[in-house]
Amino acid sequence: MCTPEVPDDSRNTEVSETYSYRASDKSVRQLADAVARLGADGQFMVDALIETVLSLRPITKSTMAEGRKAFLVESGVFTVESLAATTAKVARGSLARRSIETEISLLVRTLSLEDTCAYLKWEADAVLRAVADGRLYALEIAGRPRFPDWQFHRPSPDGLLPHLAELIALVSARWTHYAVCGFMGTSHSSLVAEGPMRPAEFIIRTGDFDRVRRAIEVSDFE
Repeated sequence: MCTPEVPDDSRNTEVSETYSYRASDKSVRQLADAVARLGADGQFMVDALIETVLSLRPITKSTMAEGRKAFLVESGVFTVESLAATTAKVARGSLARRSIETEISLLVRTLSLEDTCAYLKWEADAVLRAVADGRLYALEIAGRPRFPDWQFHRPSPDGLLPHLAELIALVSARWTHYAVCGFMGTSHSSLVAEGPMRPAEFIIRTGDFDRVRRAIEVSDFE
């Protein structure tokens, strides 16, 4: 049996079990500089990162029983060394890091209210009213509305994805924001046109919204 891939940081051959709960002042400054380098709203990016970290459960030390450890090694799932490395990486925060990376990947695929207004050439009140009416899709990150980019399509007369209101009604009744963005950002085997496609690009390419509707209705995406 193959040894499972160690989450994150798997390229490191050793992980020290000694670490500090607080990042150094130098690292915090480097983080601020890295955010500034993006050319985005730096304060918003940091606020979103803080909100994400605060939403995570504190990491607790492993309490895996020795018998369980022995079983995992004897069954071939892990070697003694890979189990120790995995346990140490989880303790350092590898799983938390993955959650943060997921949040950041979601964030970078959204537009701010200001950018959405500029793109649609609408006033802010009109954009927010469209969200309330189910004509635009928004989620809240760090206390601000963010607009996933899959709903925008420049060639359309109104700049929006065809059938957008119908799509919003379907997904909002079924899933959380994270599940919605995950579904919309994933290629699906049931949506094929020159290969599996994400829902928005399938609608744009084929105009077949009914197939997307069926994919949503039968999906167990969470």
